[in-house]
Amino acid sequence: MRINGMEVESREGMTLKEILVSREFNLERTVAVVNGRIVPKADYCNVVPGGSDSIEVMNFVGGG
Repeated sequence: MRINGMEVESREGMTLKEILVSREFNLERTVAVVNGRIVPKADYCNVVPGGSDSIEVMNFVGGG
């Protein structure tokens, strides 16, 4: 699978949440897009990306 354009390996059957946590993304400030579709945070535990899937992860930072 690809995360932010980079080819990565993950254990088969890992949920989106497990993948993001294993890669140390801050789930509080993260939006994940799988194959062009925004995944609601409530569904991170239900989505299981496969080998050809593309995940884009965006982190939001506050400031002013």
